Amino acid sequence: MKKIIAIIAALAVCAAVSAQKQEKTPAERAAADTKKLQTEYSLTDDQAKQVETAYLTRYNKIAEISENADLSKEEATKQRGAAVGKFNKSLKEILTTEQFQAYTDAVKAKQPGGDKKPAEAPKKGKK
Repeated sequence: MKKIIAIIAALAVCAAVSAQKQEKTPAERAAADTKKLQTEYSLTDDQAKQVETAYLTRYNKIAEISENADLSKEEATKQRGAAVGKFNKSLKEILTTEQFQAYTDAVKAKQPGGDKKPAEAPKKGKK
């Protein structure tokens, strides 16, 4: 019985820690993502400030969309996509051509199937 209680307590602690990680504010997410980009793409301090502002705008807009219960799922998805598109446009203006290309390549590689070559169609052969 004590083992069961200990296991349940351990699971509760793990769930609480996991929930805390997911509940970052838009400002915390923007700062963390900016730091990551600054390290990966050697951003200048000026670029980093602009990127953080762009991230903050993006995350605030997405939070606003998520909290709007009046939006249909399709409309919310459409608005999130628009927010991401606006963010990418901002990044393109902030980053150098090389930095932006490296960023977009990395984003594509992280998407499902983004780092794989398209499969060749099977060849039709005579039986």
